[in-house]
Amino acid sequence: MLYKRLLIIFCFLLLQGCGSKFYVNVDSLCTPDAATKKHYVLLSGDKNINIDDLQFQEYASYIHNALALKGFTRVTEDSEADIAILLRYYISEPKEEEYTYSTPVYKTVYYYDLHGEKATPYPIKQLDGYETNVAHYTTYTKSFILEAVDFKTYFKAHTNKQIWTTTVWSSGSNSDLRQIFPRLVAAGMKYFGEKTPHTVEVEMDESDSRIQEINGSSEK
Repeated sequence: MLYKRLLIIFCFLLLQGCGSKFYVNVDSLCTPDAATKKHYVLLSGDKNINIDDLQFQEYASYIHNALALKGFTRVTEDSEADIAILLRYYISEPKEEEYTYSTPVYKTVYYYDLHGEKATPYPIKQLDGYETNVAHYTTYTKSFILEAVDFKTYFKAHTNKQIWTTTVWSSGSNSDLRQIFPRLVAAGMKYFGEKTPHTVEVEMDESDSRIQEINGSSEK
């Protein structure tokens, strides 16, 4: 029983993200001339979120840091901008998951020491099979989308002429988007303004220098 309890505790902690590694998915597309458009303004891509909202400003600071590392230039004068980058971010409703695992079952067998005047029984545990167990846990999908559109077309014609778009997401038991957001940005920034061959999976850990760059520069 002790072995079974320890195994259940280990699985629970693993699902809670006690391990240092995590995985982020990135999908990115761009036009052939995307690399020539490096001057940007960052706007909200969600009509329900204002750029003056404190949450948007916090998330935008990470995006600005990442874009600077990628060679983009943030501009304040409208005439200097090549692109308007629209930021949208989401967290899904909780999703209940389950998984099965097996634990060994032991039985006690007695062996007898026949030396001496009487036989002495000695209990020994032997494997008697395996028991299937079911555990439940809750996951959330955290994501953001950056959509870079032609600046002039966006403001004059009110249409989104896409230059590039990057979608980044990750699923896990953590429901705190504020905590996860810098990780998502750090994992996805390599592909800002570029094209992935398909959806790629990025493996990271908490000590990754990319996360430190995103967090460190935003705190200055």
